[in-house]
This record gives sequence, C-alpha cells and structure tokens, in this order.
Amino acid sequence: MSDNLLEYANYLLCTVAGVSTDEENPFDPKVPKGVRKTLATLFQQLYIDGLALNALKEPHDTKRYLLETLDFQVKWERPWLLDLIAIEIKIPDFSSNQTMFENKNITLALEHLKQLYYNNHPHDWQDGELNFKKGLDIFQKLGEDEKQEFLSLAVYSGLALAHSKSSLENQEVKQKYDFFVETIEYSPTMSPDYSLFLVQMDACMGNFALAHTRLLNTLAVGLEYFLSEAPSIIWAPQLTHEWIENWDGLRKDASKLPWFQPRSINYWREVSIILQSLVLEKGA
Repeated sequence: MSDNLLEYANYLLCTVAGVSTDEENPFDPKVPKGVRKTLATLFQQLYIDGLALNALKEPHDTKRYLLETLDFQVKWERPWLLDLIAIEIKIPDFSSNQTMFENKNITLALEHLKQLYYNNHPHDWQDGELNFKKGLDIFQKLGEDEKQEFLSLAVYSGLALAHSKSSLENQEVKQKYDFFVETIEYSPTMSPDYSLFLVQMDACMGNFALAHTRLLNTLAVGLEYFLSEAPSIIWAPQLTHEWIENWDGLRKDASKLPWFQPRSINYWREVSIILQSLVLEKGA
C-alpha cells in the first residue's frame, strides 16, 4: 500500500475518531477518483463514515463524491448507508447498487423515510398520524443496529405526528408515542439536540408540563457547553415567530418551530417561561 493511500486512510480514521490531523482529505477535487475507489474497497465502513462526516460539513461538495461511489463497483456490505447519506444531502434520485435489500424491512424503512422526507418535507404531512404509525411499525421490526442507522425514520415519523395536530387521547397513538420518546431518549448522543427535539414534540402533543420539565432538566445539565448566548436582537424575533405567534388555544403551528435548527441558550430559557405559562393556563 502506498504512503499516500495510508495518509488518506489515516485522515479518514482521525476524522471519524474526532481527532485533528495534518493528512490530506481524500474528498478533494485534486485527489484522483481511483484513490477514493481503493479506499472504499479496502476500508469500506471507514470510507462510508468519512463520507457521512464530510456531508455534515460540506453537503453540496459531498454530492459528487457520493454519486461517484456508484461507479466503484464495490460490493457494499450495508449499501443502504449510502442511501441514507443521499437523503440527508438531498439527492432524491440516488439509489445504491442494491435497491432491494435482502432484509425487506430495510427496504421498507428506506422507502418510507424517503416518502416522509421528500414527498411532504418539511411542513405538510397530510396523513401525519398514519405516517407516524406506519413509520414506527417499520422501525420496530428493524434489528438493534439497524434502528440506530434508521433513527431518522423515527425522527421524521415524529415530525409527521407533530404536524398532524393529533392528540394523545387515542391510546394506540399514545402507546406508539411512548415508544417513540423512549427510542429518542436512549439514542447515544452527547449533544442536547434530541432532548430539545422532544421538548418541541411534547409541546406539539399538548404535554406542556412534560415539555417544561424536560427543558428545565436539559438546561440544568450544562446546556451552556453546547449552546452560546446570543443578543436579543437575534433570538427575540425567532422566539416571537416560533413560539408566540399563531397559537390556536393550547396548540401551535408545528411548522414554525426550529426543530433541529440552532438556537441560543437564552432563547431556550425564554421558551421554558412560555411553557410554564402554558402549564398554568391549562391547569386553570
């Protein structure tokens, strides 16, 4: 193996491990396509992980590198991972070398995720409750490793439910919602994104007390390590548009919420005050 190839492999390894390196990034126009093909052949999972991380930082540039994987003629052990990256960087017509997977549940999971993401994304799921139930049913049939890979299916199923203006009075929905919350809560992550996501989900479902408690707990465990303060000229208009405007009684327009868009810590402190007032109003 050439020294250059080892350097590129080391870059991928360090990137996936979260360690900085001076080695050259193989996802660069100056690097020959053949180098990436060799890396993908020899270090398949490492290459996919590196591609996924590069997609987070450079989603537009990563499109060309994902599309070229279709020319590599690599027998991918888990080709659906390429399809999942394609969804995240918005390549709707992408299809990995193996479109119908041996595990039919993976095929169903990918098809439903694409439907949620492309057909109705971002705000208007017409049959949100139905899509939620279907998405969770498919998700529950996956293996444990596959559930981690398809966590986005659970997330977008939850978003479909939030936009449907459903309630938890339906016991079937309530049961599935509890499973959905447990799935997100126990997903491995160091960032507060999923906790803040569940705060918004609980609020959309009318669980203002639970949303308030969850947000207070999230604020109490060191949110300042992940989120910074921001001047009110930035967060106040966001808060007004996303939480104060367009309330319909105790329910709001879910499409206004930030979901996974970054917001400052003082923004979320103000949200906790709003949720507390809604708890008091609902209890009145």
